[in-house]
Amino acid sequence: MELMALTVLSSDAEPKISEEIPLDVKYPICDVETNLIGDIGVVFDIKRSDGTTCRYTKLQHMLWVFDREDVCNLWDVYRQKYGKDEYKCMKSNDTIEIADFLMWQSLKVMFNPAMDDHIWREIHGCKLRKWMLYQSCGVHFLDIGTYTL
Repeated sequence: MELMALTVLSSDAEPKISEEIPLDVKYPICDVETNLIGDIGVVFDIKRSDGTTCRYTKLQHMLWVFDREDVCNLWDVYRQKYGKDEYKCMKSNDTIEIADFLMWQSLKVMFNPAMDDHIWREIHGCKLRKWMLYQSCGVHFLDIGTYTL
């Protein structure tokens, strides 16, 4: 049986690392594309500034993965795309346009709750079916019959 010995290297023999590379670099969301894909339906392609893209079918799925900073970046992207306070959905049957409007409306309710908003008026007096908190981003999810906030 052959014995192996541990060789100790001096500090001069260790390789020099010229630049530290952090492992937890997080790139902000820079764009959102809404697409219609066959049997899946509407999907949201979330693009980050490093060029990566993630695909989601619902806001609920995004909230499981995103942290608060990501949700704020997503709201900023929608505000830049469709306006800060008003986004009028055209009276058309365009599924992508309707999905964008619903996403914009959901984010608007999260960031700018207003008592005179039509969603808040319509859910007044409804029964709450489910209330969840997404701890990664600090967002509450309310399921109230026909609406999900």
